[in-house]
Amino acid sequence: MKKGVLLFGLFFLVLCTAGALGLVLAPELLDPNSYKSDIIREVKRQTGRNLRFDGDLSIALRPWLGVDLGPIALSNAEGFGPQPFLEARHSSIQVQLLPLINRDLRIQSLMLDGVSLNLARNKHGQTNWEDITEFRKEKTERAAQKDKSTSKKHAESSPKEKTNSGFSLTPDSFAIADLQLKNASLCWDDAVENRKLILDQLNLNTGAMAPGRDFDLDISGRIAHNDKEGIVQLTSTANIDKNFRRQQYKNAAFSITAKADEIAKEGVQAEIHANILIDLNEGSFSVENLDLKTPQAEITGVVTAEKLNSAPEYAADLVMTQVKPRALLKLLQIPVPKTADPKALSAGALKISATGGMNFLNILSLQLNLDDTTVSGHANIKSFREPNLSFALKGDSLDLNRYLPPAQKKGNAAKKNTKGKATSKDNTPTKDTAAEKHSAENPVIDFLRHVTMEGTVQLGEFRFKKLRLNNIKGTVKARDGLIRINPLSTDFSSGKLVTDAQGDFRGKTPRNQLVAKARNVDLGKALTDLAGKDYVTGRVDLNINARANGFTWHTVRRSLNGNAKLVMKNGVFRGFSIIPEPVKQAAIEKSPSDISGKIQKQQPYERLSSDFTVRNGLLQTKNTRVTAPRLSGQGAGTLDLRGDYQLNYNAIISITALPRIPFTVTGPVYKPTYSLDTVQFLKETAYTIMTSPLDVGKKALDVGEDVGKGTIDVGKDILDGINKGLQNIFGGDKKK
Repeated sequence: MKKGVLLFGLFFLVLCTAGALGLVLAPELLDPNSYKSDIIREVKRQTGRNLRFDGDLSIALRPWLGVDLGPIALSNAEGFGPQPFLEARHSSIQVQLLPLINRDLRIQSLMLDGVSLNLARNKHGQTNWEDITEFRKEKTERAAQKDKSTSKKHAESSPKEKTNSGFSLTPDSFAIADLQLKNASLCWDDAVENRKLILDQLNLNTGAMAPGRDFDLDISGRIAHNDKEGIVQLTSTANIDKNFRRQQYKNAAFSITAKADEIAKEGVQAEIHANILIDLNEGSFSVENLDLKTPQAEITGVVTAEKLNSAPEYAADLVMTQVKPRALLKLLQIPVPKTADPKALSAGALKISATGGMNFLNILSLQLNLDDTTVSGHANIKSFREPNLSFALKGDSLDLNRYLPPAQKKGNAAKKNTKGKATSKDNTPTKDTAAEKHSAENPVIDFLRHVTMEGTVQLGEFRFKKLRLNNIKGTVKARDGLIRINPLSTDFSSGKLVTDAQGDFRGKTPRNQLVAKARNVDLGKALTDLAGKDYVTGRVDLNINARANGFTWHTVRRSLNGNAKLVMKNGVFRGFSIIPEPVKQAAIEKSPSDISGKIQKQQPYERLSSDFTVRNGLLQTKNTRVTAPRLSGQGAGTLDLRGDYQLNYNAIISITALPRIPFTVTGPVYKPTYSLDTVQFLKETAYTIMTSPLDVGKKALDVGEDVGKGTIDVGKDILDGINKGLQNIFGGDKKK
């Protein structure tokens, strides 16, 4: 018995000694380079690509199992040049042997040096990895079909026998004592967008790594985009599971620094701090305690995403402060507009809370600050594919003057006149050349045809030039190509303006309708705000009900139909007086000299009213009436909106103790001509003399030495007053 035990012990000793010698001598006796051809064939079988070894392959078993590879390269896809798809200068790995028996992978060291991955897309949109994915897909489908056929036969022959998946190379656990990635690079060359992105000089180092345990992570490299480059760095305390499907990065710090250029004078500098959690099992992603700082803005908040494996949904609570809009636009390579106020677009902020998905976005709360303007509210886009949105937005004030282009010098403005509205030799506008035929394909029109929308907008104050609108409120509704803004109201020049606008975009040509009511508007204030001078004063009431087809004014004016009513009360026309010289002299005798001056500079009126109709672009009035101290007037005429805005207007002015004065206004509205109807005026003069009391008739006759000549001169003098006033407002000439 003792002898048997002794012999067994001796056999075990010899076996151990032989095993030890084998481990020592195996690397010397076996040449791994002899297996290169087998490895090359297997890679070709799995990927369809060629693998090239440019160096030796070596194996070591002491003190750990080690594999060392020299330069290797994997060929690129056909048509993408000779540059390898993947290459590495040197790589090595050392693994403890005994733990492998228990499916425990313990890597003592893993080092990859000079790894380079070159990704590309050609001008046809094809990538240089599509062939591998297609190759693998076809191979997998063939294998699955084969397994399905084999399983069916096996099931028929042994229905109760359970299949065994066999030995798996996937470890139950792993640990890496030292992981290093040196001088790695990643290149993305996109011929479609003519863009090239390079991440090189990439170095990665970790502390001891094991599933469920925190380890240090340090990554640094250089990033280059076209002709711009910068340095990137990432540090974090990481934690991963054995399948790398749950990854946590605590106190992650990412920074990028790029050189200054003509776009970003201060360069590109960004620092990001956050806690990041990626869970591929749950299909979720979260960024908490986000703090992003750049010279252009600072962003803090939380971003989360879930259902990434099926229907992704996300949520964000973000605060954006210290925003420099001009610098941000330059960084994004968006042209920065020149503004009248050089301090405009200098400050901004944003606070937003939102949830969303691939086809919806719900902005729960929004607060946007731009310079002195604050906008707050909420919005909900229920569908992007079939646009469906609702919103409620409220702003405090907007001074549009700050954002208009700077005022041009007179010389420059004159030179650039031809670049604006086309004009003819006599400075009259040419016909509108807008391409109305393309309105049906206009993306805005297409959006309005399909959108479902309901929302409200409020703005406390709006300024444009000298115009000031207050308390603006609007409600918008749209469905099935019908859109309506009702009401849209505002306080305007001490009065109130309320409109109801509708558009029907279901057909090729939009059909529009506008109903507007203005009440108690201070006309003098309005003209001062709009034109810089109160040519006419008074209180105005205006009603408009108009319909037209088309998207551009070129079409709208030709199809315009509707009616309007204008009433003006208790105002004056600046710069002229219709009152003739005898009345002026009477005013001088009864009033101080300053009263006479006022009479010469303005013509008061008590009421001016007119009803308008428009039929297919022809505007007509038949009952324009004006009443004023010692005079009255009436008129009728047309304005043709369809062509060059031709005006044809006849009016009669009646002045106490004088004949009625008939005159006409003709020609383009931007350059009208005024003339006295001499024949009719003489008839009116004769009638007045015959029907007036003797002393009044004598005064009329005493105006000139000759009755006919004198009365005509009076008429022309009065017309000159009217002409001067209208020219002061509209421009134009008097017919000789």
